[in-house]
Amino acid sequence: LDLRSNGGGSLTEVGDIMGLFMNAGPYVQVKDSRGKIQVLSNKSNDPIWTGPLVVMQNELSASASEILAGAFQDYGRAAVIGSPSSFGKGTVQTFVELNRFLNTNDDFGALKLTIQKFYRVSGESTQRKGVEADLKMKDFFSYAEVGERFDQFALPWDKIETTSYKKLTGLNIPQLQAELDKQLADNKNYKMLQESAEWKEALDKEETITLNQTKFNELMKKRKAQIDKFKGLDKFNNGLKFTLHTDEAERIKKDEAFAKKTENWRKNLERDFYLEETVDVLSKIK
Repeated sequence: LDLRSNGGGSLTEVGDIMGLFMNAGPYVQVKDSRGKIQVLSNKSNDPIWTGPLVVMQNELSASASEILAGAFQDYGRAAVIGSPSSFGKGTVQTFVELNRFLNTNDDFGALKLTIQKFYRVSGESTQRKGVEADLKMKDFFSYAEVGERFDQFALPWDKIETTSYKKLTGLNIPQLQAELDKQLADNKNYKMLQESAEWKEALDKEETITLNQTKFNELMKKRKAQIDKFKGLDKFNNGLKFTLHTDEAERIKKDEAFAKKTENWRKNLERDFYLEETVDVLSKIK
């Protein structure tokens, strides 16, 4: 289940997706400013897949996607794999139109107010800390300051009481992480991805540049050499095969724009190093 760069959405959909993979149970606690706590539950007892499951995340996985990953993790239903932690947005906002308080035809805009906070079934907030991956792989965003934990005025992390839920048989996370670390240690593509991410982040933080023409030309030459080196990542192919749903396969024949979009989607998946490692981990879960 790929939740990378998923900025969130509906809490109801979290319950619906959860119901595809496990039986009924609570998946999130929502606390308002008065301290009132509401527990939302998946009511389905008819999952369509009960086999091994992994959830992919990165630093841009936020809000409702963090609730879903956190719920699967708390239950022990799936291993969360990817960046060490997700974005850390554990709050709910609403817009308040200012015009409703004023007797005027002018548009005074709106205020975006935080009204609630998310908590996992374990009682832990996803605010600031996000979801800590079971199986950690650094990615392109791991070297950047991404997430609410880097915001000076973000609400703090806290914890409430655990709600009642039944934990499933746990996964052997230490063994899976040890095997993953061993594979990554010898993987040239993984090392190059880290080098590329560190280099780009260092560039973003540069605040000065030489005005000496000779030194500037030399600097640009070195940068071009680095860029050319990292282009090798575009040649990577994970060897995985991808198929579309029958309805989408038929749509390709009639919709040229959709066909082009699908082809780009397929090529990006084939170049996805993290997907290859995740599939390998999935094959080792009994």
